[in-house]
Amino acid sequence: MATTGVVNTTLFTFRAGVSGGTVVSNQNDFSISFTHEPRDTTTKDSGGYRTLLEGLRSYEVSVSGLLAFNDSLSVFTSTTGLNAVLKARTMQTWIAGTGVSGDPKLSGEGYFTSLEVGSPDQENNCTWSCTLQGNGQWYEGTF
Repeated sequence: MATTGVVNTTLFTFRAGVSGGTVVSNQNDFSISFTHEPRDTTTKDSGGYRTLLEGLRSYEVSVSGLLAFNDSLSVFTSTTGLNAVLKARTMQTWIAGTGVSGDPKLSGEGYFTSLEVGSPDQENNCTWSCTLQGNGQWYEGTF
């Protein structure tokens, strides 16, 4: 049954890899940004007003979480972690959403373009964050 009311962020996860199936471990943040870059068609005939036509559409996914070396789905897992994927420069499929039957989901494919690991200060959690640049269009569906 689909989720009703305001969605709890604990349910919303980012999955990447073969068929977009593996939940990236220890996530605590996800965001996706959609962009449309219209073409400038302003001429002297525009009367001093800017005119535009449709242009490129793109998207970027950002995910972050807590670092755990002993987790089999950690960002540093030798063959499947984000670090290995970034080094290999391989296209990844992805899915984002709650995973609850009937709920909306977003999906697509793209390349991981950054991975950052941080140790913010004394006696705090180590963190990681990554960015995926979309390749082609994104898709909307349901679980």
